[in-house]
Amino acid sequence: MKFINTLTVSAILLSGMLSACSTDEVKGSELELSPKETPTPSPAIITHYNFIITPDLSNRLGSHKPVSDTRIVNSLLQDILPNVLVDKRKTNQKDTYGVSFISKAAINQYSANVEDLKIDFNRFKKQVDRIDYVKGRSSGATLSGDQQKFVSEFDRILKVASKAPDGADLWTYFDQGIDNNTVNTKVDSFEYGGKHFSHSFRNIMILLTDGYIEAGMYGKQACVSGNQCYYLSSQRIKSFREAYKKSGESDMKLFFSKNNYGIIPAKNPNLKSLEILVLQMEDRSLNQAGSATQHPTDMEIMKLFWSDWLEKSGVKRFDLRPVLASEDDTKKVIKEFIGA
Repeated sequence: MKFINTLTVSAILLSGMLSACSTDEVKGSELELSPKETPTPSPAIITHYNFIITPDLSNRLGSHKPVSDTRIVNSLLQDILPNVLVDKRKTNQKDTYGVSFISKAAINQYSANVEDLKIDFNRFKKQVDRIDYVKGRSSGATLSGDQQKFVSEFDRILKVASKAPDGADLWTYFDQGIDNNTVNTKVDSFEYGGKHFSHSFRNIMILLTDGYIEAGMYGKQACVSGNQCYYLSSQRIKSFREAYKKSGESDMKLFFSKNNYGIIPAKNPNLKSLEILVLQMEDRSLNQAGSATQHPTDMEIMKLFWSDWLEKSGVKRFDLRPVLASEDDTKKVIKEFIGA
């Protein structure tokens, strides 16, 4: 299926954006600073983007949403990518876009073409080749062609997975699956015109999930220290709601803390370099008209558990969003999160 229209991106200027810095004159003294006394200037940071799209391929795919996961990915590649590409940079962009599967077995299970699920601006050695790729002048691959391949393959996988769900062990994925191949922490330093520069990456994950955390096991065997568990199911949310209401406590967050509720934190050092935007969280306590049938709602409880979990797991930054109502909402939410 084809979602992407021909993408027009403003011409990326070939002239370098980097200029040599001027040196200050030292007046009133003929003494020169010794090497030890000469301050080392901090390098100017040039930030690139590593976008990671992580779809939950569980039975959540069977529920209809106003904005599908495929539409979200299409919006990221068509509407967000052009703005990000020229954000504070005119040349040598190293941005990457890719898909990370919660279960690596899904790659074989759905015969995923991982090469089609990748857009990499870092592969170009010359800026003129990057420009030709973006503007569709290349004799080989083009950005518009790669965008279409990406969205088409992503949509195909979702359709197959909706008939044969893979499951989504999110806890293990956070603890072990988000590795050095997922998160780019490399920093390249260089000097130009007498100034020091560093290339670094913002690692931004778009996590598409309903918010109910599977862990491959449930019940007491999946918990330690009482209310600290590896999962967050509908039943656990229901039990928490009942316990909270029975307690008579007016502050849900305080009740949560007092009774040591939570999801066991992941121990993954890569999370400190990762920003996560969670989209499509489903509130099953709402009826078809969107009215709450329970208080506190599932969404309120999920946000409490997720926020505590991500903070204690050391995630750099995150935002939690319910099912999106429109594509305009999608663009707005993503743009606000990345700030570009």
